[in-house]
Amino acid sequence: MQNSIFSKIKKIVAISFIVAISASANLLQDSSNQINLFPNVSGKAKIDSLNNYAFNLGPSNLKLRMEIGEKCFQLSKKSNYELGLAQSLNNIGVSYFNTARDTTVAIYFKKAFFYADKIKNYKWETIIAINLGEVYSREHLFDLALAYYKKGMSSSVKSKDSVSRAKLFNLFGIAHWRKGSFKKALKYYKESLDIEKQLGNNQKVFKILNNIGSAYYQIGDYQLALEYYVEAKDIRKTFTNVAHSVLINNIGLVYLELNDTSTAYGYFKRGLIAANETNSTLGKGYTYFNLGDLNFRIKTYSKALKFYNKSKPFYEKLNDINGVAKILNRMGRVYLKINNVNRAKDKFFDAYKISKDNGLKLTQTESLVNICKIQIINGNNNGAKVNLERAYKTAISNSFVNSELGIYKLQTEVYKNLNNYKTALMYHKKYDSLKSRLFNEHSLRIITETKEKYEADKKERFNRHLRNINDLQNIELENKKRNRRN
Repeated sequence: MQNSIFSKIKKIVAISFIVAISASANLLQDSSNQINLFPNVSGKAKIDSLNNYAFNLGPSNLKLRMEIGEKCFQLSKKSNYELGLAQSLNNIGVSYFNTARDTTVAIYFKKAFFYADKIKNYKWETIIAINLGEVYSREHLFDLALAYYKKGMSSSVKSKDSVSRAKLFNLFGIAHWRKGSFKKALKYYKESLDIEKQLGNNQKVFKILNNIGSAYYQIGDYQLALEYYVEAKDIRKTFTNVAHSVLINNIGLVYLELNDTSTAYGYFKRGLIAANETNSTLGKGYTYFNLGDLNFRIKTYSKALKFYNKSKPFYEKLNDINGVAKILNRMGRVYLKINNVNRAKDKFFDAYKISKDNGLKLTQTESLVNICKIQIINGNNNGAKVNLERAYKTAISNSFVNSELGIYKLQTEVYKNLNNYKTALMYHKKYDSLKSRLFNEHSLRIITETKEKYEADKKERFNRHLRNINDLQNIELENKKRNRRN
């Protein structure tokens, strides 16, 4: 079985590495130098030392990590050392993950997980499960990703690893966010935030606060989103003075939704400056995307198209299919506004196709709803009726309530056009009912959030009080010891 793994490696991937390896690593280019890296240890200790060395290599040393992983795999296989097999296969998997963009890399991580699970090494079960989740998340297979994150969470709980638990809660949130399940994402982000605050890791606290803000933004709670973005901005100041382009853009988006376009433009402009200063591909693409939205809002449609077109290559470079689908939908929306129905239809169909091919249910639903708008314009109300039912089933099964709201509105229009006023009235009532429910949920979230923040602040003040008491007690003990010595 193990020999077949390496034969698969040679067959699956044929990649030329261009690697800048540090001076300390230059001596390790061939197998003999790798094996002599730790001359004073042998056996399992040698395998552990080599695997740990490879594990800590940076992204510019992937070729070296691969070579050491292969060597350690052979040594571990000879001595039947299962921990060594798990670690070496993980090192090989990480090397491929960063160079090959497909799920074949999962072969190595799955075999690594098998060995870690066999010896009940919870630390390595957690590490490898996270890596497997990342493989499937990158390929938009979010349910598979979540399944492995759950395995990692189980192992991290057993090993009482708070750092990994915080990371996994955040990964749960990201996977649900990318699926379009923003309320579930919020739940997991907040679990992660609680742990990271206890650990005092401000850099991770900053990222999670930004994630929470983004989730609130997506469900339309703009004021709550802004509160979390501002808190994230304040936390970031504790560890760096470098502006964060995405966060600046996020604040701008809230102002755009609040129809303060001049303030929004100011933030987007600052976001682009920050992206250029840090050479952030995502920052540049995201800013141009948002400038497209701003110009759509103020009805300067030619500028909106210009910015969407500028944004698209950056998302393609990042292989962010979800982002590309959103841009295509936005471009179609612009063409629809300027009465270029054929171009609009092409963009909506392109968005639908890549969303469906990549399992992106939210953008797939949005694209299908947009296609229905074209059908209604062309008088194909029966076709629109069928597609709206399809879109509705996806929206309901994935809890896309905003999409559901838009579908009810279009169904009202379709049945009215078909002179079926009774059914049109039914969908109009459903639209009004859901709209009222969403408003009530929004109000409840504000109340709940205020209460949660109050309780969190109260708990933090109490913990700070306990720390102060503990510090005073330690000082008193030190003074007593000093007095005894005197």
